[in-house]
Amino acid sequence: MSYIISTEENTYNIVDYLHDISTDFSLFNEGISLDGLDCTLKYKAKNKTSFNKIKNCHMLSTTGPDLVSRQLRNVLESEIPTEVEFFDAEITYGNEMLDGFSVINPIVKIDCCDMNKSEYELTNFDPNYPTYMFLYTVVLDDMPDGANIVRCNEQPNLIVISDKVKSAILNAGLKGIKFYRALDQTYGNRTICETS
Repeated sequence: MSYIISTEENTYNIVDYLHDISTDFSLFNEGISLDGLDCTLKYKAKNKTSFNKIKNCHMLSTTGPDLVSRQLRNVLESEIPTEVEFFDAEITYGNEMLDGFSVINPIVKIDCCDMNKSEYELTNFDPNYPTYMFLYTVVLDDMPDGANIVRCNEQPNLIVISDKVKSAILNAGLKGIKFYRALDQTYGNRTICETS
């Protein structure tokens, strides 16, 4: 099985990616190795409450590249070291800095969505590089070529993992992570999800 990996709690907008002084975040949606690239990855917490909340998260959705905790990074590096890269990030609030978070970069980007079961609208007219707005996303049962972690080609902001990675995360006891087989953005109540 394959799963969209996400956070249990909505973390979007609790930290801002400092686009003007950081590496272009779109590079991390390409599904390519960025090894050797000198990355500047700076984030700023919205407020003190957000800064303190971050300390208990294993994943953060942001206005830039997604962040993972040191604990989640360790699990992924031990299970699938050749399929994902990490780049140290700096999260600040005022004069305080939070260590231990990294930008995650799966180095493969493949088709992950079951387009026959998903519901979506085409948002451009380029047959070679279509873009979509998904209302209901169903991921493929298994990822091609035995991949364990990938960037989703149809929705580059999503990371999709295998059963092997899901099991490693659960065995490590990491809490607050969701594993979606289907994600419903409508009122249809069709989301299929497990939580760590």
